[in-house]
Amino acid sequence: MKELLDAEGASSKTIPITQKLVIPLRLGLVNKDLKIFSNALEALKLLSMVAGEALIVHIHILLASLNSKLSDKKFRDSVLTVLNTIERNGGKEALKIIKTKVPTYTTCM
Repeated sequence: MKELLDAEGASSKTIPITQKLVIPLRLGLVNKDLKIFSNALEALKLLSMVAGEALIVHIHILLASLNSKLSDKKFRDSVLTVLNTIERNGGKEALKIIKTKVPTYTTCM
């Protein structure tokens, strides 16, 4: 997935298949293996930067997994970074959705 997200013209290639990328990302975010979780988190950050607002309609599927990791100190900063990236790239609608699933989140804007 990283190759797709880093490729030239990634947005035009990624936006049409965003829905298909969400389920594998969700599986990575709930995985007990820390390396898989970290890779999924990084992929979500890249996907947010590439897909922008197109990701927002699917983000609710991923937020419960992120919310559960916020209580773990070793993941808190990286999860908050990803949430901030999603908010910046998704706009006001992203913030509304994030706040419904992650009530303790505070805006980065």
